Amino acid sequence: MKPKLEEIFSDSPTFRIISFLISNEDRLLNKSQIIEDSKIGRNTFYKRINKLLALNIILEIGEDRTKLYKINNNHPLIKCLIDLRKKGII
Repeated sequence: MKPKLEEIFSDSPTFRIISFLISNEDRLLNKSQIIEDSKIGRNTFYKRINKLLALNIILEIGEDRTKLYKINNNHPLIKCLIDLRKKGII
């Protein structure tokens, strides 16, 4: 049996964030939900989220304390990952 990408990259906090947001692609999520469900630390979240936002992989909605996050379904990499998930590869 071939390992899924999730099994290979599960130690990567960035991959865990992306994977969680893809699993919830139709929802707006706050940072606490992402931190808890991705099983990452708060500092790790802040380090990774800014890079993902700069790459336009994640969208940020709201201001200040009401910031919510969502995966950018229009990003080419995310489209590919969603397709791979549908095929059962991740």
